[in-house]
Amino acid sequence: MHQSARAAVTVLGLTVTLATAAHAEPSSTSTTGRVSPTQAVDTSREVGEALARPMSPAAIVLLLPHMSLPAAVERVAQALRDPSPEVRAVAARVAFTTRHQGLVTALTAALEAEADVGPASEMARALALIAGAPADDAAFTAMARTGRSVGEAWVSVVARTRPADIVPRLPVLGGSADEAVANLAATDTAAVARAFAPLSTTPALEAPYLALLERLDRDAAAAPWPVLAVGLKASTGIRHTLVRLLLHRRASRLPLAPEAESVLADLRARTTAADDPYLAMTFELLRRGEKPGDPPVPLGPIIAALDRESFPGSHWRDGWMRRLDTAEEAALRARLPMLPREQWAPESGSPSTAGPAPAANKTPEMVVRMVRPLTPRLVAELAEATGCRPARDQVLAVQVTFRPTGQVHQVYNPVGIGVERCARAARLLVALDIAGGQAPIPAERTDLVLIGFRPEDAKCPRIDLARAGNEIRVGSGMLRPPRKVRNISPVYPQEMQDLRIQGVVLIEATVAPTGCIADATVLRGPHATMNAAALAAVSLWQYEPSVLDGTPVPIIMTVTVNFTLQP
Repeated sequence: MHQSARAAVTVLGLTVTLATAAHAEPSSTSTTGRVSPTQAVDTSREVGEALARPMSPAAIVLLLPHMSLPAAVERVAQALRDPSPEVRAVAARVAFTTRHQGLVTALTAALEAEADVGPASEMARALALIAGAPADDAAFTAMARTGRSVGEAWVSVVARTRPADIVPRLPVLGGSADEAVANLAATDTAAVARAFAPLSTTPALEAPYLALLERLDRDAAAAPWPVLAVGLKASTGIRHTLVRLLLHRRASRLPLAPEAESVLADLRARTTAADDPYLAMTFELLRRGEKPGDPPVPLGPIIAALDRESFPGSHWRDGWMRRLDTAEEAALRARLPMLPREQWAPESGSPSTAGPAPAANKTPEMVVRMVRPLTPRLVAELAEATGCRPARDQVLAVQVTFRPTGQVHQVYNPVGIGVERCARAARLLVALDIAGGQAPIPAERTDLVLIGFRPEDAKCPRIDLARAGNEIRVGSGMLRPPRKVRNISPVYPQEMQDLRIQGVVLIEATVAPTGCIADATVLRGPHATMNAAALAAVSLWQYEPSVLDGTPVPIIMTVTVNFTLQP
């Protein structure tokens, strides 16, 4: 068996040991701290206790290690018909995690009758993995009935298992498959180009195409020109967004296809204010940066002729907009909703002052994040069912790896204070996890999942950002950062001090309407050990609720934790 290296991690002052080698075959026994997500300890006792419990999300999760037993499978099938949507959702996730073929019939029947978006999404995800293409129509029928989140769940599986099946569904999916289609465009450019060929006559394709352009705008690699070329023949709004994409890439000195350079040159040479006021304004603003000594062409008449419907959104991201003079800006504000000037993109985003292309982001050695329980009650219920009596400010750490399908592959032994009481619950919680996103999962992907079992953790409502639809990012112009009312200072890991490692950990946190931290993920940091210590502290922070129009709302904000060595 592959032996794992070890690394010390300090979480809230606790030094814990984690395996760092992440890829070994599942095993019912382990000498390196790994356990299979379905590893059993005392089958007869555990199954008996789980089956004797009243139906609940925790009662179903307790059966996860025992799905080879007919009684457990029948109980999960029964849970798919339970009156509680939380129970149905958890049962479907258990089916997905175990990929149990014996649950296909029950899942299909349950999805056909499901009226709740949460369980329907989990059922569609499970069927997409277990039953494959024959179950796809059932998923999209449910999507029409319950909402787009069902399609997003379907995409999350199909993008990794049979991505070509996404292409015929694009008109229905809207922008839900942007990441998957961007990845597919790089590997099967012709198929994606054919899918968008009817763009000029098929309005339903505009949403997925715009989402694809937004995704490509964030990609360091050159976008496939055949896919972009179809946008030049589409509606005015699509063409404007596409030209912005090309201009932004050139401004950032990112790769640009030779055909794109030719198109931009041709457009600049022949565009007039009468033909296309938006492009005429854009090219004039670009010229002002390239030739600042030349007299500017007045934009007042061009702005007056602008068509609001064809003006791309998020225009404050365009660095060249800062070249508007005061009168021109006032005229544009009279026609369009615009953020305050101080929130516009800096002038550095323009072609004349752009720096070298940024280096591609390196895959972090470990993704550090908080656990994302499937239902709000699940953490507290599993703690009670397994005898987990957590200490205050207790945070457990569990390392997991994933299969190419997004299922959890390996669960390593949890570590932290109270692990002897809470290890079983921690393993079950993370075994139900899913690797987020639509992109293929890198072979080296490892997540360090932090779990809080305190009573107050269970009270923090889970926020599913894919379904909430009303989360707001701090700094968007709508909300200011909330005031922190409970602070836990991060503990500087002694190991990092000894190695003279310091730096800033950047964390993206989702703050629930109540002010607690519903989710948080490390965006970047100097070392996995410091990342874990920072996230453990941030997960315990509390803020005043953020209120918009008199209603508390969930928000997304970026926080920093600075570890500095003392002289």
